Amino acid sequence: MWKGLKTVVNYNEKKSTPDINFDLNELNKFYARFDAFDFSKEIDEQKEKLSTISNCENECDEIVFTERQVKNEFRKINERKACGPDVGKYQLIYFQVRGRCESIRLLLNDNGIDYEETNCGPREKWIKDYKPQMAFGQVPCLKDGDLSLVQSNAILRYLARKHGLYGSSDVEATMIDILSDGVEDLRKQYTMMIYKNYEAGKDDFITTTLPEQLPYFENFLKKHGDQQSGYSVGQKQSFVDYNLMDLLDALQTLSSTCLDNYPTLASFLKVNLAKPNIAKYRETEPFKTRSINGNGKQ
Repeated sequence: MWKGLKTVVNYNEKKSTPDINFDLNELNKFYARFDAFDFSKEIDEQKEKLSTISNCENECDEIVFTERQVKNEFRKINERKACGPDVGKYQLIYFQVRGRCESIRLLLNDNGIDYEETNCGPREKWIKDYKPQMAFGQVPCLKDGDLSLVQSNAILRYLARKHGLYGSSDVEATMIDILSDGVEDLRKQYTMMIYKNYEAGKDDFITTTLPEQLPYFENFLKKHGDQQSGYSVGQKQSFVDYNLMDLLDALQTLSSTCLDNYPTLASFLKVNLAKPNIAKYRETEPFKTRSINGNGKQ
């Protein structure tokens, strides 16, 4: 599509033309991201202008952006480059439970990202063959070529940077991080109850902890999300959607009525679980045979 098209970028705020040239692969990625941003009328006009020469062989033209938009996009391009080149299938290592890996699986499946998964259990095999290789002795682990990553939220952020799932601006990226930390805080309370105090603490968690915590998430999504599309922040999918989706699904398994008073959260979960790739994944045998937690609770 872009064969022969040489594109330069004007900083129209300064009325100058710096020596900036996109290589064609980066230009394709750059152009594909247009709809994720709140561009001005002038940018839309430039899109129309480019579309009229999309099949050219030797023609040249200019795309005009504001300086802020250019700097923001170059930052995102550099972040993707810093993550390293695509080298084939990701390798995911975890136990045969949903646990701390499920949000990663949801992200990969929903976005059609190819990966292979290895079960590192049972316990004897984990201790002998896998644990010594892992930073902090923990999984999940994501391997991307020679790069080996651990810590579930670090993996989610890595994938988000590589696959455009980290918001449409610095402000949205920050809101995504805020919500992700909030999800992590509630998940820790849930995990503590599941593994340390299930029989004695389950009812109190449902009747006290959730009514205290869920209103914060309800209000956050009302303010920052898109209820119709199932996005928790902004107008596009982000990595935190999968984190929140997984946690709400686990909470609703714990108590089927826990979201009854929170229509925004209930709608968010329903819309996302109905998305074709997620619905298809949840019909697979691996998903159906995994318990939510490693101790068999739920």
